[in-house]
Amino acid sequence: MEDEMTLNELFEARLKAVDVREARSEAAALATGKVLGC
Repeated sequence: MEDEMTLNELFEARLKAVDVREARSEAAALATGKVLGC
């Protein structure tokens, strides 16, 4: 059982994946000038 990730570790990994995906979409929006508020 020690090799299995805890639910907390899985949750953190998922949050990081979401952060990366959001950062990428933000970077793409910046590159195309489609950022809200500009």
